[in-house]
Amino acid sequence: MEDAAKAAFEAAKKALGYLVNGLQNIHWEDLPGNIKDHIGKNPKMTAFQIVMLIIAFVPGLVVAPALAAMGFGSAGPVAGKSWSIGVETES
Repeated sequence: MEDAAKAAFEAAKKALGYLVNGLQNIHWEDLPGNIKDHIGKNPKMTAFQIVMLIIAFVPGLVVAPALAAMGFGSAGPVAGKSWSIGVETES
């Protein structure tokens, strides 16, 4: 169980470590025992918690792609998308 938890921790660190300053410097062996136990017993909840923390601290990772998928750009509705139908533009 601990090997799977360690592998999940290392994979998350590799994938997301650049987003959080100092995360690359944390090693599995340095974590307190209660944190290792929590990760080992609740890997899905731990992954969910990490994702929610990243969304809370770096919301642009989720918001910008979601708005782009709905037809919004940095300056508002993108011309030709369903959200811009009926929007008058000045000529």
